[in-house]
Amino acid sequence: MKRTFLFFAAMMWLSMMGANAQTSGDFGENNALHWELVDSTLTISGTGAIPDFGNDSNRPWSDNSVIKTIVIEEGITSIEYSVFAGSSNLTTVTVPTTLVKIGSGAFMDCYNLVVDFLNNNLIEIGGSAFRGCAKLTTVTVPDNAVFVGTWNRTPFDNCTNLMDINVSPAHIAYKSVDGVLYNKDMTSMVAYPGGRTTPFHVPDGIITIEEFCFEGSLIPSVILPNSLKEIWSGGFHGCPNLSHITFPEGTQSLGGDCFYAAQLNQITVPQSLVTIGGGTFALCDIKSFLNWSAIPQEITGWTFHSRDLSHSTLIVPKGTKQLYEVAPGWEDFGAVVEMPRWENTPSSYPNTLTITAV
Repeated sequence: MKRTFLFFAAMMWLSMMGANAQTSGDFGENNALHWELVDSTLTISGTGAIPDFGNDSNRPWSDNSVIKTIVIEEGITSIEYSVFAGSSNLTTVTVPTTLVKIGSGAFMDCYNLVVDFLNNNLIEIGGSAFRGCAKLTTVTVPDNAVFVGTWNRTPFDNCTNLMDINVSPAHIAYKSVDGVLYNKDMTSMVAYPGGRTTPFHVPDGIITIEEFCFEGSLIPSVILPNSLKEIWSGGFHGCPNLSHITFPEGTQSLGGDCFYAAQLNQITVPQSLVTIGGGTFALCDIKSFLNWSAIPQEITGWTFHSRDLSHSTLIVPKGTKQLYEVAPGWEDFGAVVEMPRWENTPSSYPNTLTITAV
């Protein structure tokens, strides 16, 4: 009987210790931080950065999905990589004035989070920091904050209800026009709100569309300006409604994964295009590809990765068919046809103006 009682008491003690271990504790460098989880509210106090835990199992508190409210107290300076990612029930976050950095993926896939806690003390917001935050409809980037991070994405990619990304005129690096984010001198496009479902005309003067600028956007079509020279890697990555695009003469480079998993079926590229990166048109449903270049661009099989091109048509300039039929990557198209060439002379139409069309 005594042994039974001692065993029962020991189990109760272990159970209580386990419960305590799941609801509060110290962590971080030199255990300078303290956390406490009570009734779905996570409170973090102390001094320094909330560290990158590496993976979910290393977080000192339980699964992020149980958290509804986060209170971060004064003294905390940074939220590092993916700390609160997957907090699917999280609705409210309170941050201190000491917070200067929100790291890449910090609040990724927090579907119910209302992002109203960005303040002007922030100086860094990491790529995909708020990726997939479906409740986010409008955001104002603090005056001193710039987008950084190893993922090279905007903080608000795949936010499918986001309609406006704003900054004040005092912002150190960005300018917002009609809720679209550009660099200060309007030569580079930085971020497009992914919830918009109407065609968009990129302003004249834009030279560069930056990495993952339109990531996950619902945009159905886009008109590119004659000033455009380059679209960086992932520029239109994963745009599910984008079905066709024409690049203006002068476009020189398309980065890797630029239109990965977009639904492009009609593509026109200019003679000026020199560089097409790996995975640029991967998973696109290409039916016709009009290429104005007399010399096939150097590409790899990865450029059109995971798409059977045997039923797709490549249209090329007169006299270049044989070049494209043996060029790596281009040879995979089911049909290569040359553009027709019309030449009308005065003798053909003696009572009209002379028209020459190529």
